[in-house]
Amino acid sequence: LGMLIITAVGFILAKLRIFHPDDVPILNKFVFKINFIPLMARVIMVKKLSELNFMPLLDSALASIATYLLILIVFFFHFKDKFAMFLSVVLPSAYINYVVSGLPVFNAIWDPSEGVVVSILTLANDILVVPAYLVLSEIYILRKNNEKRVQNGEPKISFSKKQALKIFLHVIKSPILIGDICGFVYAATGLKVPTYLVSLTKMMGDVVLPLSLFSVGIFLAQHSFIACHWLKFVVMLLIRHVISPLLAAVFAYLLHFNNKLARQCTLMTASPTAVACYLITSSSGIGTGAASTMIFWTTVLSVPFIIAWIAFLDKFNIFPE
Repeated sequence: LGMLIITAVGFILAKLRIFHPDDVPILNKFVFKINFIPLMARVIMVKKLSELNFMPLLDSALASIATYLLILIVFFFHFKDKFAMFLSVVLPSAYINYVVSGLPVFNAIWDPSEGVVVSILTLANDILVVPAYLVLSEIYILRKNNEKRVQNGEPKISFSKKQALKIFLHVIKSPILIGDICGFVYAATGLKVPTYLVSLTKMMGDVVLPLSLFSVGIFLAQHSFIACHWLKFVVMLLIRHVISPLLAAVFAYLLHFNNKLARQCTLMTASPTAVACYLITSSSGIGTGAASTMIFWTTVLSVPFIIAWIAFLDKFNIFPE
């Protein structure tokens, strides 16, 4: 409820013109580049490297790959631009907001000291989901540009080293990945985290959730609540909150996770679409409407879906703790 109230405050203040849409990129840039690093590092750095379990990364990576493969089904339908349809659906469906929205839910269910599971899960976003989308979107844009060049009698251009370097730099400069690496490096030292550093990373990290939700509210005040075809929205919603968690549960079972870890991976995979999804789709110019729609509605519906998943798992005695 608190998350929705913060989003509503941003929405109302934008409607009252107290905040302007131009304020959002500045706010997002500050939160993403400054506050995400301590948010991610603080959960990992308090652990010893030998205590970290990287199996959740394998689970989230397999679930992400399966989601990408599942959405390939769009190429069997008669869409005008099948590649564009695939790109507009896949990122909002596969890019999961494990940290901003997922971590508070995790802490409400389990001991916050176990929150490192969320940090491990989110690595799949940075090393797989986003890089795959960036490569595919660059290929799509290149193909479209080549079509125009052919029409103008100009020679085609191929995927260049410059484009590959651009994608690589985008990945390694991710504050989320940098935060994870900082956490892993500190954990490897085996040193106890000083109290002042715990307090500093907590204060800076706690800013991420409210400011991100506030920005979403401002953004939604300028856009339609459903900015894509309703059927497309329903399909993406089912993938995000039903199919993806189901895939995570299946892989957790096949990988022989203990019941608690399997349940944690399943429920966290039902988290909302990442807010950064809109920023990435804006850069590529593909699927911004679908991204904005999913950010809002999955934020609204994620908790009810997680509660439904808990009830389902309990009802059928799946992964009992």
